[in-house]
Amino acid sequence: MIIDVLTDNRNRAVSEIRHTFSKNGGNLGETGSVRFMFSKKGLIAVEKSTASEEKLMDIVLEHGGEDLNDEGDTWRLYRSGLV
Repeated sequence: MIIDVLTDNRNRAVSEIRHTFSKNGGNLGETGSVRFMFSKKGLIAVEKSTASEEKLMDIVLEHGGEDLNDEGDTWRLYRSGLV
């Protein structure tokens, strides 16, 4: 699990997270110790009435997207490397 925290006091945030993990039988690794095992991905959901599959697939391929899935009423576009 990677935890991204926005805080004004890093030490307090780390202390609270470490306490929560240890209270529930887990432990907290060093900063960045498993980050290499994960990648950030983005997800965009588009209503089907907005665009056709062909048009969206062209956009996905043109802009480095990974996948386009049919999810009922929406199309889901996936892309790696987003911040």
